[in-house]
Amino acid sequence: MNIRNRKKYGLEQRKIEEQAEKAGKIVKELFPSIVRHRLTDDIESDSSKKRRSRIRNYLTRGSHTLNEEGVNDSLPIAEIFPSTTIVFADIPGFSSWSSAHQPKDTFLLLESVFQEFDRIARKLKVFKVETIADCYVAVSGLPDPRDDHAIVMSQFALECQRKFNRVKDSLSETLDVKELRLRSGLHSGAVTGGVLRGEKTRFQLFGDTMNTSSRMESTGEPAKVQISQQTADLLTEDGKSHWFTPRDDLVFAKGKGYLQTYWLLSDAHIRDLEEQLRQEISVERKTVSWEVDKENIINLK
Repeated sequence: MNIRNRKKYGLEQRKIEEQAEKAGKIVKELFPSIVRHRLTDDIESDSSKKRRSRIRNYLTRGSHTLNEEGVNDSLPIAEIFPSTTIVFADIPGFSSWSSAHQPKDTFLLLESVFQEFDRIARKLKVFKVETIADCYVAVSGLPDPRDDHAIVMSQFALECQRKFNRVKDSLSETLDVKELRLRSGLHSGAVTGGVLRGEKTRFQLFGDTMNTSSRMESTGEPAKVQISQQTADLLTEDGKSHWFTPRDDLVFAKGKGYLQTYWLLSDAHIRDLEEQLRQEISVERKTVSWEVDKENIINLK
């Protein structure tokens, strides 16, 4: 192979590597680790090209072939996650707002907001499920179980409120977004999650927890985070009852009847962090003081 061909080959290899890296990032965003592992565990011995082909076939058609009855015989990837907290967050009045603005303005706002939410999700290890128009859906407690999922998701929802307001401020000079608000709802419980295969394969969540989380959002109020009794109970068990306050009126949810719900208090998680920091500083000062006193005693002896 001459120098020219080697350079050409090298460029082609780099392009392939870049495409593979981009594809890997997309798969990582679309599917939690448990799904990625299940997709590849049984085909690790295959070549890279063959492995990608098999994964693509699984995700789009379910299997390579149909059985004698013409039925897809490959088992779907699906699990029950017993302890999760789910958030729905949307922008009330967004449809009316977007209809009065240029498409580029609509996408500028959503991209700016959702990118900030994505950063918070990565920081708190929250899994982003999907976005539906102006609605952002995320979950804590899967794929890896964690006892503090209600705390983490409450922190996530409150941080999203803060970031949403900052994004509005940054865009206010070019877009009239001052009247827009973020409305969020949380509910905790078991959920079924899995890969729903087809033309546009996605990791999806199903079950009563998803439905109730959606109702917590839709029956909430702009600029507030509404949580269910189940989420409030978990926060109380974790010593965070000061993070929320009861809603004055009961909420009617279809199929549920009237429910007692609660409002998360704005910046409650920040105040906890500040108090923790103050306590740590106090302990450090006492330690330093004791070390000084101990040194003085030693010197006196």
